Amino acid sequence: MKSKGSKKKKYLLLSALLLIVLMAVWLFLIPFSTVDHPVRIYIDQDDSLDSVAAKVGEASPREMVGFHLVAMLRGIRGHAHTGSYVISPSVSTWQLVTNIYHGKQSPVSITVPTTWTKEMALGRMARHLMTDSASLVTEFNNPERQQAYGVDTATAATLLLPNTYEMYWDISPSAF
Repeated sequence: MKSKGSKKKKYLLLSALLLIVLMAVWLFLIPFSTVDHPVRIYIDQDDSLDSVAAKVGEASPREMVGFHLVAMLRGIRGHAHTGSYVISPSVSTWQLVTNIYHGKQSPVSITVPTTWTKEMALGRMARHLMTDSASLVTEFNNPERQQAYGVDTATAATLLLPNTYEMYWDISPSAF
């Protein structure tokens, strides 16, 4: 005959195991977002974990406990990469935090307008990027950079072909 203490320990152990399984299902399988359409968030270089959590909270305020728990488990405190992240209705809390931790961002669509000066076109494109228009214009007008592409000041605008391009939001002006 088993003692009452042994049965109590068995039930406590089973209850703890069930709680762990439920938390794992909640964090790994249940979608993070409560909205039915993708939501895009932007993380700047000066964002802390709290400001990232505030931005993520706008997408799904009721799931913030899970976000903070997974962020703590992943050790994201100093590793939130800059970028544009899409929170789709199917992404789990673990996937979201892992994407932010590893910098797996979603590209943004940039449209190069047709009949503009290069400064105006770069300014309009910079509105959709983390960098500012002055940095883009400076890099675009750099003689060494123009020489690498076989253009000069007069023909540099020919590099801006009107079209829609996908690029990462945190692209540097030198990589543009």
